[in-house]
Amino acid sequence: MNMSPANKADKKATVDAAAWMFNVVTSVGIIMVNKALMATYGFSFEKGHCSNNDVRSTVISTFPGKDSISAVCARL
Repeated sequence: MNMSPANKADKKATVDAAAWMFNVVTSVGIIMVNKALMATYGFSFEKGHCSNNDVRSTVISTFPGKDSISAVCARL
């Protein structure tokens, strides 16, 4: 079954929106868990910890590929 270009565009837009929403939800979830852990255990390096996560996420998303996560993490 062949899809028309309009259907393909609609499907891509839906998938892109779902991926973006998943990204936002997981990012907020990670932040909430980090804050809860820091408050519970009294971490004093929250800015460095968050900055480290931001840098790693940026590097991983900047160099996409099937081995990018393992390659980047191996270098850290």
